[in-house]
Amino acid sequence: MVAIVRVHPHLSFPAPLPPPYFFGVPGGCVRLQRSSPRHRRRPTRAMEDASVEELLLYESSFASPLTRMPLEGLERACADRMDAMRLLHVAREQRHHDACLHVLERWESLHGPEADVASHLTMRLHCCAEEDRNAWMVRQEIQLLKMRLALHCDQRSLLKLMEHIGWGGQLVEDPVERKTYYEIPFEHVPDLVERRKVTLVQGIAHVELHQLVSPVASHFKNSMERQMRIYARARPMVLENTPALKGVVRMLEERWKANLEDVIRHSRFKDIVKEVGLRLKEEHHVPRGRWSATALERLDDVADVAFPLCARRILKQLRQTHHAKFQARFQLTLFLKGAGLPVEAAIAFWKEEINQGELKEFKKEFLYSVRHSYGLEGSRVNYTPHSCRSLLEKIPGHNECHGCPFRAASEEANQVELTNLGVSESAATRIAHLGSQHSYRQACAELFRERYGKPLVGFPTDEEGTHSPLQYLSQALDALDLDLGTSDEDFEASMYVVKNKLGML
Repeated sequence: MVAIVRVHPHLSFPAPLPPPYFFGVPGGCVRLQRSSPRHRRRPTRAMEDASVEELLLYESSFASPLTRMPLEGLERACADRMDAMRLLHVAREQRHHDACLHVLERWESLHGPEADVASHLTMRLHCCAEEDRNAWMVRQEIQLLKMRLALHCDQRSLLKLMEHIGWGGQLVEDPVERKTYYEIPFEHVPDLVERRKVTLVQGIAHVELHQLVSPVASHFKNSMERQMRIYARARPMVLENTPALKGVVRMLEERWKANLEDVIRHSRFKDIVKEVGLRLKEEHHVPRGRWSATALERLDDVADVAFPLCARRILKQLRQTHHAKFQARFQLTLFLKGAGLPVEAAIAFWKEEINQGELKEFKKEFLYSVRHSYGLEGSRVNYTPHSCRSLLEKIPGHNECHGCPFRAASEEANQVELTNLGVSESAATRIAHLGSQHSYRQACAELFRERYGKPLVGFPTDEEGTHSPLQYLSQALDALDLDLGTSDEDFEASMYVVKNKLGML
């Protein structure tokens, strides 16, 4: 079999190609044919003519096929891309810049532009089905793009990319500071505006040339998110009509669920892991002990003394209104799952809350949602609790309470909430102000230090890396010497001592 991949974003849907196999959505087409020796290794003219900016953004307006490659080559490229992206994710979490570079260099030495485009489009098809997996792929591809821009593109190339994107910006010279800026509407550089890295003049951002990676990445993110939604709608038809491609996606699914350490042991990246000393074992910050299915009455006490503000906020609103929207339910369910709450207890918890609310009935869809979060329904994906990075990316709307409170809530609201936790008024003011200055993780770390008198280990105060609210919970329980698995009598005695120590009595 030979896979033919075509990048074609300007078609609403490509015209049907002859059977037996066809896959087409805006942004890419994969057509699988019987292979023949004449086109096994020869790149097409379209690939040779494609510009660097088109390949970096996986975009092109040409209609002829971009590349042909054997099906087994597509499988190998997809497997290697999956391994590379998972390694990049781990390396970035550990702030191992050298490992990231080694992984990228190995990937580019193994596969050329044809395999890069083909594996990218096929990975889209794999990841578009699940929200968390979708968001994960978008994040990894953005980081991959930024690394490639840093390695392969000078300022001239970045300007060509901006021209390719077509946002109508222009270069301006500042004779006073002797700098060259690129003028661009501010909505295209939201991260630079948020971090106050640009000057705004009448809605126009003055971006220094070395910062042009940001608007390019912003364009890529918006484009990819839009196309991933289209892929999600087209996925059932694609897999039904393309058995060969379905096998590649099934292979990716198995590789996604497999333990990373086991996968890399047999991959073409194993020597890099040994060379740079990358740690592959996942470190789950799960607290000591487990809640039993009959001990949900402990939940509010534990939340008061040990939950991070993000989880406590959802639980508090839920107890008051007996209602939470999907994102808040999903975030809290995954947090409780990671904290050791069994699925039976989670079902009992949500059933009790919903029965007290307006719905008066624990419908089948709620039961399915909880079990799905635990990987027991649907595609049976073992969802992991949200990291701090993913929570910071989720901005709640009106009457929603998910995400990170230090980003989503007002400084005054956070100050009141912190005071209710027993934090002194001066400390509450200082911590809430840190959140208002976009130092979200530093605010959370300062809250931990203020409450427990210890630093939050492994939780840096800057906004890089990926860390989990479970780290906060685990270390809070350690600091309080509180075990969730003790008898009711011992737990009540321990809780009295803890609340007295925290000034909550």
